[in-house]
Amino acid sequence: MTRIHVDRASCDKALFFSVPGPVSDKLGPSPRDSLAALVSYGMTDAEIAEYHGLPRETVTHLRLLYDIRDGR
Repeated sequence: MTRIHVDRASCDKALFFSVPGPVSDKLGPSPRDSLAALVSYGMTDAEIAEYHGLPRETVTHLRLLYDIRDGR
């Protein structure tokens, strides 16, 4: 398995500019916990993105930033 390095500062900046409204507006006050729960239910990054109205790339970046495994 290849591990992808995500630079936290770059990721935070990209999220700020790519998400319509704050991430907490979409994923609630604890985005990490919300995202971890959705991934544990078996949802893919694309499914989470569509459900919450976020770009798939944003969900993927958040999942990598928070070190949440398996978003397919």
